[in-house]
Formats: sequence, C-alpha cells, structure tokens
Amino acid sequence: MKRSFIYTVFLCCILTLHARSDEEPYHKLSHEIQLDFIKGMEDPVFSDINRYDFFSPKVHASAGLKNVTGTISSFVDGIYWPLKIPGFSLGLRGCYNMNFLIGNCVENNLVFGSVIRAGRKDVVSVVFDCAYLLKLTDFYKLHNIVPPLVDHTAALSLSVQGAVSKWFLLGIKISSYDMFYYPLFFNPYYEIEGTWLLNSDFQLRGFLGAQYSDMFTLTAYPARFFAGLCLECKIMPSGSR
Repeated sequence: MKRSFIYTVFLCCILTLHARSDEEPYHKLSHEIQLDFIKGMEDPVFSDINRYDFFSPKVHASAGLKNVTGTISSFVDGIYWPLKIPGFSLGLRGCYNMNFLIGNCVENNLVFGSVIRAGRKDVVSVVFDCAYLLKLTDFYKLHNIVPPLVDHTAALSLSVQGAVSKWFLLGIKISSYDMFYYPLFFNPYYEIEGTWLLNSDFQLRGFLGAQYSDMFTLTAYPARFFAGLCLECKIMPSGSR
C-alpha cells in the first residue's frame, strides 16, 4: 500500500514536470442579470452580477460581486493546477464567500478542496469539484440572544458541457452551491445552460435552473427557480495576438 502511494506521487510529479500547455494567459469580464422566483414571495428577485476572471496555464483566479435588494454578496476564488496534461487537469481550490444581509446577519463561507477537469472544450468537457465547507454566520444584532453559528459540511459540483455546433455549447450542472451562495449540503442546484460564441472575444450565456430544499428527505421541495443572461468578454494581454 505504501509502495503504491509512493509510485502514484512520483508519477504525478513526473507528469507535472513534463506537462506543457499552449494556453496563453487572458482576462475575462462578465456582466449577468438574473431573476429568482422564490417560494413564498409573489414578486421575482432581480440580481445584478459582475465578475472578473484571470486564466493562465497554472492558475485560475476570479472575483465577483452580486447586488440584490437588501443583500450584498461577493466571492474570491482561486484554483492552482499542479497537474495539467492534454485532456485532463487536477487542481487545488480555495474560495471565500461573504453574504451581508443588511440589518440581519453576515455569513462567511470558506471552501477548500480539489477540482478535476477532463475532456475538450470543443467536444465534451466534464468538471467535478469536491470541497470542505466551513460556514460562519453572525447575527450581529442579536449577539445577546443568538451566538455565532458554525457549520461543517461539504460542497460538491458536477458539470458537463458539449459542443452542439461550432458556435453553440450546451451544458448541464448539478451542484450543492453557486458562487454567491453556499447552503448546507442537502439543498442542490440543477441547471441547464446554452452558450453562444458570438466571436473570438464575446459570448452570450443563458441559463435556467432550480434549487431544492431538503432534497434527500421526504419533505423535499423546489425552493426557488432562476433564469438569467450573461455577456462575457475575453481580453488578451497586449501583444499576445
């Protein structure tokens, strides 16, 4: 058992040292509008989302801000790819997410885990991530009544995307979270999305999904439905074209 582990580590190190990538570093800016239809609320909730991503052969870093009436959400996320070979990548991920419910509480989420990516973007690609999630919730106006809450749980996500044509991608996703909201584990998201590649620099993504509450119990029910559009702009560094 110990010898097999040593061989596995040695093989990963060799692959990492010899892995090459033709990817050039680039930036991406995204603007998204989203409507949430939440159970128990008559009117839909409108969200305005802005996001920045940086891609390089070894690092993917991102940050985002979501503005909803009465709530401000943000995240900072990073993935380091120690193993990256054609058709397969293994990464280590860390993320911090904050949700500030104005006048109620502050929720802090810390995520640490791994990411596996396989396939090709122009054919079929699969991304799976598995992480430990630490939730810290502070009801700051009720300090004398409700102490800060600490929860230890998991964060999982599986997405599959395929090229329907040269200019259109179709994907499905099952996840226990989205980038701006990390609920406890039994509240999964189901999402379908289509991406139109307008040209080499711009793409338009539309999505439709649902979130369930207490999914693995007899009381499971859809807590909300959501839909949105996102315009993404790819920016290459000066002189790279």
